[in-house]
Amino acid sequence: LVPVARPDSVPELIEMAAKIAGDRDGEIIAMRVVAIPDQLSPAALDGYIESQRDILELAQEHANRFDIPFTSLVMVGRRIASSILETARARNCGLILMGWKGYTNTADKILGEVSDAVVKNARTDLMLVKLVGNKVPKKFLLPTAGGVHALQAENYTSSLARTDDTSITVASVVLKGAGN
Repeated sequence: LVPVARPDSVPELIEMAAKIAGDRDGEIIAMRVVAIPDQLSPAALDGYIESQRDILELAQEHANRFDIPFTSLVMVGRRIASSILETARARNCGLILMGWKGYTNTADKILGEVSDAVVKNARTDLMLVKLVGNKVPKKFLLPTAGGVHALQAENYTSSLARTDDTSITVASVVLKGAGN
């Protein structure tokens, strides 16, 4: 599941999703969430919802470069994170791949309101990506202490790094004197 919010990150997120889905005989579901205020009826947004299709058409254009099944949808909801999580559950998604702006404007949030809620409540794998420039990353640093989550991170990273010009550095921190 690839929730898309910013058109400038769509090509990179779709390419990353295609690499991962391709390794797993999976599919890409791109979604756009239209958040509506509590006091507004969803029926009042018909024209606005259609205007949100532009970002999904952009995602479709980029997905067409890959031989991966692709679906797009617009969801209307009161809370963006809830819509993402409900869609992931309803569609049995194995991974939520989200872009992240790299900072938060909210003092009581670590990643941001939507990202914090998705991270806290996701019942599936989650990959939060901070893109630097308009390129899919070519160098990956994978900090690991072992375990099932580290193995899954390694699997996803290896799917993303299947080209000659990509590298993965695996790092593990060992305290001085450990194991003596």
